[in-house]
Amino acid sequence: MPEMPRTRPENADSRGPSLLTGRGGRGEARDFGGGRGGRGNNSGDGGAIRGYVRRTMNENIAGKIVVITGASSGLGEATARHLSERGAIVVLGARRADRLQTLVYELTGRGAKALALTTDVTRREQVQRLVDAAVETFGRLDVIINNAGLMPQSLLERLHVDEWDRMIDVNIKGVLYG
Repeated sequence: MPEMPRTRPENADSRGPSLLTGRGGRGEARDFGGGRGGRGNNSGDGGAIRGYVRRTMNENIAGKIVVITGASSGLGEATARHLSERGAIVVLGARRADRLQTLVYELTGRGAKALALTTDVTRREQVQRLVDAAVETFGRLDVIINNAGLMPQSLLERLHVDEWDRMIDVNIKGVLYG
């Protein structure tokens, strides 16, 4: 079994967390200090880490092809906006075609690249079609965000089994098929 990478260089002190990055394939570790009660060189609020992660994500997401399921509302819709603003090319899937199309018009109107396909994640062939569309249109797929999910509104004791079956199909099979 290969040795696990260290998250702290051997010469680092114990002031706080380090972050192992895959940036440029070098796997360098960076020590930010300020963790676990130690204050290091910053206020200890994790601001240095958040700033580094934010900069790294912004540098690395531009041009990536990202498939997002459940993109017609909630976190999926917000994620599509967020990533496209940072230069990602988004391929959106959800059941509500009208909302997907509205989001695509919004994103492309801002200069982003976006594509949408009506997708029911409980149907394996539809998820495959979404992934295939990303690869056929943009040449590859870098990230898939299996975001589609739902929660029944009825209590389990009311025995609305169909609602619970649907939740299991979406929340488990949707991730499996992705």
